[in-house]
Amino acid sequence: MRFYTLGFLALTATAAGLLHFDRMSAIALSLVEFETAIGVPIPAVLGACALISWFLERKNRTPAKAYKGSRGTSNHSRTSKPSSETTNTFDPDRDWFEHIKSTAKSVTLPAGARLSLDPTRPCPVELHLEQAPPERAKRAIGHMASWIASVPTPPRARVVFDHCPEGGSPRHHQVAGALAEHIDRSQFRTSTDLDAVNIFFHHPDPRWTNSP
Repeated sequence: MRFYTLGFLALTATAAGLLHFDRMSAIALSLVEFETAIGVPIPAVLGACALISWFLERKNRTPAKAYKGSRGTSNHSRTSKPSSETTNTFDPDRDWFEHIKSTAKSVTLPAGARLSLDPTRPCPVELHLEQAPPERAKRAIGHMASWIASVPTPPRARVVFDHCPEGGSPRHHQVAGALAEHIDRSQFRTSTDLDAVNIFFHHPDPRWTNSP
């Protein structure tokens, strides 16, 4: 649009020069005749065209700035929206138990091993081993220990040995050794209870006492 404005200004200046200073050349005489026929000064007409072109240029430039501002607002909305969605996806205080239940389902255990959760029991985490030889039992306990290390610490856990062959060392030592590969020994203690081993954690997460 600026090209048209400059073009009209150049024509205005040229026409004014021909009509007021030349008036003898063929083109100047033609302009004089045309100006007489229309009854309006040609430089004035061309100047008005230049002025109109300038106004149109200004008008077209203003919406472009407004559109740029609108894009900035839209981009801000797009960047802030995922943040809102993220905060609504997982509330650690409200949904923590549903979260650890889902992670417990993903724990890979060997054959004859089963991990169960029940926050209403004094011992909310239980690993049940059925006919598992010592090495298989150790692997299962290690997987449970790795999972416990990744979630809020429960107050207690329990390993039940159902018709499992005895190992070379007491079962509570076997359990403690497997746990220690993932959890510091100072964080728990173990005790034997018939065909089971109880695990007591010294610093449990208080959410377990208020669980659903």
